[in-house]
Amino acid sequence: VWWSIFFIYIIYTLLPVRMRVAVLAGALLAVLHLVISWFQNSTDAFVWKQLVANALIFLCTNIIGICTHYPAEVSQRQAFRETRGYIQARLHLQRENRQQERLLLSVLPQHVAMEMKEDINTKKEDMMFHKIYIQKHDNVSILFADIEGFTSLASQCTAQELVMTLNELFARFDKLAAENHCLRIKILGDCYYCVSGLPEARADHAHC
Repeated sequence: VWWSIFFIYIIYTLLPVRMRVAVLAGALLAVLHLVISWFQNSTDAFVWKQLVANALIFLCTNIIGICTHYPAEVSQRQAFRETRGYIQARLHLQRENRQQERLLLSVLPQHVAMEMKEDINTKKEDMMFHKIYIQKHDNVSILFADIEGFTSLASQCTAQELVMTLNELFARFDKLAAENHCLRIKILGDCYYCVSGLPEARADHAHC
């Protein structure tokens, strides 16, 4: 019987199972032991006294096991919830950072956006004034493109169609600008600005 008690208590203390599984396993092990004991000693007139005593011992063992297992299970669940919360917060922060980076890259050149992102991540509390991101570049060529008849086009289509048209058009502009070593610096309505000779200086900027 002591080996059965040992295994029942092991189920509650060492096996990583839920409470109902542990209770079911402990009860089945106790019942199995009592049934085997009954068949082995069925001819003994006083076997029922031993079975009752064993049943009480098994009952107490299961109660002690439940009292041991429940606090451990609660702490494990709490630790799991806290870990999951930390992971979710980290994933949310990563998504926010990616959205922030995409937003910056949509309105600013990459080298300026990366510098601004780095300053945001390492912002100092003692800064009294905001940093101004101004850089001087010599020998550059600026391309300014404006869609002719944009007002008439805007009046002939819906807002969704207009946005899709501009998105497709400016995406092609970005591709052509990258192929010709130009850097898009701004999109304002139907206006497209790009510069050749940035961020790295080029002697042939006027030919790009």
